[in-house]
Amino acid sequence: MLTITHVRRAALRSLIPPPRLKLSEWIESNIVLPEGVSALVPKTNMTFLTTKFGAPFTSAGFGNWFRERCDEAELPQCSAHGLRKLVATRLANIGCSEEEIKAITAHKSSSEVARYTKARDQKRLAESATSKLKQARASSTESEQPLSDLPTRLDKTAAK
Repeated sequence: MLTITHVRRAALRSLIPPPRLKLSEWIESNIVLPEGVSALVPKTNMTFLTTKFGAPFTSAGFGNWFRERCDEAELPQCSAHGLRKLVATRLANIGCSEEEIKAITAHKSSSEVARYTKARDQKRLAESATSKLKQARASSTESEQPLSDLPTRLDKTAAK
């Protein structure tokens, strides 16, 4: 039976370029830009966002440029890193594997992505444990036993 999880995984797998294909070639053949946008990109440069000098951004340069755009839009709480974190969190929450998240966010190691999947897994496990506890309580026919009689044994004022 085909489920939404199967469809989601297949869609995400289709976004991962084959290992022998250059990323730029894969993007060119698989990503369709809105009408008219491709005319804005110079044919001599595969980079869509460039500095005022026409060169590709460095990582820090892009972060600074993005920060300036966010400030202009009066969104001081936003950043390029925050956007990347949001994407990683959303991918983790919909059930993507660490490898799938790395493919989208360009994280290099699984340890960088593990914080997102760990938070998702902890929430899922807590919900599962809570559900099991509720089921156990609902199906229990005996009343719960006290865990200890410690308060009565330690009560120094109780009559002997």
